Amino acid sequence: MDNRKDAEKNALDQLDKELNKKSTNQIEDQVNSLGKVEESSYVDSEPVSMGKVERFDHAAHDVKETERQFGWHKLHTENFPSIGRYYEADIKVLIKAATVNEIKHFSIIDESDPYSVDDAITDLLKICVKVSYDNKQGSWKDIKEEDKVYIVLAIRELTFAEDENKISFEVKCGSCKSINHMEIQNDNFQRRELPDRISKYYSEESRIFIIKSKTFGEIRMSPPSIGSMRIIAEYIKNLSTAGEDVKEYMPFLKVLPYLSPNWRGLTIPKINNLKMDFLRWDKKQFLLYTQLSEKMQVGVKETMLKKCDSCGEPIEAEIQLPTGIKGLFVEDGILDDELE
Repeated sequence: MDNRKDAEKNALDQLDKELNKKSTNQIEDQVNSLGKVEESSYVDSEPVSMGKVERFDHAAHDVKETERQFGWHKLHTENFPSIGRYYEADIKVLIKAATVNEIKHFSIIDESDPYSVDDAITDLLKICVKVSYDNKQGSWKDIKEEDKVYIVLAIRELTFAEDENKISFEVKCGSCKSINHMEIQNDNFQRRELPDRISKYYSEESRIFIIKSKTFGEIRMSPPSIGSMRIIAEYIKNLSTAGEDVKEYMPFLKVLPYLSPNWRGLTIPKINNLKMDFLRWDKKQFLLYTQLSEKMQVGVKETMLKKCDSCGEPIEAEIQLPTGIKGLFVEDGILDDELE
C-alpha cells in the first residue's frame, strides 16, 4: 500500500514539475509587477497636512475594513502569469479574503501528502474565487493551472493586508553584498516567456494555439485548467488503486493536460480513449506532441527578482518557501506576537 502511495505521489510530483518547471510547492522579468490585488479599500491614503488637525473617521475605516475582509475584489487576467491569453475575452475573476474556516483547513495540511495539499487549496479556491462571463456561468475550475499560485497569493495578500503574516527568505546582493529579504508575493515572481517559435501559433480569436504541422495537419492545444488537472489527478489515483505502475504512464500524462485543457466534458472514460489514441502514435507524433507541450508551458520562472534595498541593483534568487504551504495562511510567529 505504501509503495502504491509512493508511486502515486511521485507521479503527481513529476507531472507537476513537467507542467510548471518551478521549485517546491507549486508556488513570472517582473519588477513591473505581476499584479497586486486592485482594491481601493486598502490602498494608501493621501498624506494629511501637518498644518491642520483632521478627525479620524472610524465609521468609514470600519466600512473599508469590512469591505476588505468580506467583499469581492476584481483581478485583472492580464496580470496573471498566463497574461490572460487562454481565457474567454469576457471572463471576470473575483476573489475575497480567506476566513478562519479556510485557515483552519490549511492548519491541518499534511505536506507530505499531495492530496491533503490539493484539498486545502481546492477548498480555498471554491470559497474565495468567483468566475463569470457576460452570458454564462463560470467556475473556479476555469482558472488555468499555471495561474493558480498567483491567485492563491493574491488571496493571501488580501487576507493579510496589514502585513501581519509576511513570508520571506534572506538573499545577498551580488553588487553591494548587503543582506535583503525576498518576500513571497506576486510582485517578486518572474513571468516565463514563450519562445517565438511557439507564440506565433497563438490565435487571438480562438484563445488557443493552432499549430500547422506538415504531417499531422492542424493541432489545437492550450495550457490546462485547474479543472482538467483535478480530473487527471483522479485518473492517476485510480491507476494506483488498481495496482498499475503509474510511472509507465508518465509519457502519456505529460501530454494529456494539453490534449484536453477544457475540464468540461473531460471524464475518466474520455481519458482512457485518449490513452488508446496515444498508444497508436508513431515516434514522430509522440516527439512532436511532447516537445510542443514542453515549450507551451506558461507560468513563472524558478527564480524570483527584486531590487536591492541598499543599492537598487536587481537580486535574483531561487524560489523558497520557508514556512511550507501551510505557512501561507497559518501565521508562524503568532506565539511571539501574542505571548507576554
